[in-house]
Amino acid sequence: MRNLCITLLAFSSTLLTGCATYTDVREHTDLQQEATKIRSVVIIPPEVSINVLSFNGDTEKDVEKQNYTTNKIKSDTRYQLKKKGVNIVEFDFEKALSSNSELAFAITQCKESMEKSEKSLYKTRVEEKNKSKFSENIGPSANSIAEATGADAFLIIKYNGFRKSSGLIAKEMAANILLAAALGVGRGAPMEGADIEIALISASSGALLWIDKKQYPQLEQYAPQQMFKDFPKLEWSKEAINNPQASTN
Repeated sequence: MRNLCITLLAFSSTLLTGCATYTDVREHTDLQQEATKIRSVVIIPPEVSINVLSFNGDTEKDVEKQNYTTNKIKSDTRYQLKKKGVNIVEFDFEKALSSNSELAFAITQCKESMEKSEKSLYKTRVEEKNKSKFSENIGPSANSIAEATGADAFLIIKYNGFRKSSGLIAKEMAANILLAAALGVGRGAPMEGADIEIALISASSGALLWIDKKQYPQLEQYAPQQMFKDFPKLEWSKEAINNPQASTN
C-alpha cells in the first residue's frame, strides 16, 4: 500500500509539472504602480552583434548584417510601440553621446547592471503565474537618462546572432557523414541562430519593469510582433496622456 501511495504521488507530481506553463518574461512586482507614472518612452540604440564563424575557428563581425538588423529593430520597435499607444520620445543619441560623457557612462552602467540582474532573473525557469514576483533595480544611473532625454522610461534592446561560413558548414557536413557511416547516427548542428532581449526600465526609479528573451534558429526569423506580444498592456499610457490627474490620484 505504501509503495502504491508513493507511486501515485510521483505520478501526480509528474502531471502537475507536465502541465506547468513556463515563460521567459519577468515583471517587476510594482509594474502596475510604476506604469501610472510613465507617459513617455525613449529607445536606447539597440546593441547588435552578429558573428561569422569560419572554417579555421576565427570569428569576425558581419558589419553589413549588423547595420541592417539594427535599422530593422529600430523601425520594428517604433512600429510596435506606436501600435500599443506608447508616446515615443524622439532623441538623437548619436549627437548627444558625442558630447555628453555623463550620458554615455550612464547607459553603460545601466547595461552592466541589467546583465547582473539577468543572472538572478534567469537562473531558474519561471512559471507564467510567477512572472511578476521580481524586484530588480538597475540603480540611479537611470536618472541621467531621464534628465538627458526627458523620458519617463526607456527600452534596452540586445541582439546576438551568428552564422557559419560555407567552409565551416561543409566541414561539419563531412564530419557528420563520417559519424553516420561509423555509428549509424548523425547529428545536425545549427548553421545560424540569434537571441534577442528587450527590457523596459523606469527612468525615475531604475526599476527593471519588464524583460523578455527569445531565441530564433535563423537570423531572419526575428519577429517583432512576437517579442512585443507580452509587453505590458499600455492602456495606462493613453490614460495618463489624456488625463494628467490619473498619475496623481
